[in-house]
Amino acid sequence: MTAVIIVMLWLIVIFMVAYVFATKDNQAKQFRKAAEQGIANAQYNMGISYRGGIVVKQDFEKAVYWFRKAVLQGDEKAQSALEKTWRYV
Repeated sequence: MTAVIIVMLWLIVIFMVAYVFATKDNQAKQFRKAAEQGIANAQYNMGISYRGGIVVKQDFEKAVYWFRKAVLQGDEKAQSALEKTWRYV
């Protein structure tokens, strides 16, 4: 009986982890789509993702690329983030 409960708990944990990864992947795709459509906040979030290696592989050049796009639309957060990220490129 105890072994069955342990197996069931492990299955729940595995499904929860799979759900979290699927949700993050879906969020990343949505941010990218919005960023490519020119939404400044999404471009800023893409920069943050690339700078920190959140859901995507860390890439400072791509972070700068997305921050610049947001800055060109007047996003002040992106301006600050660009200034902090620039030194790593």
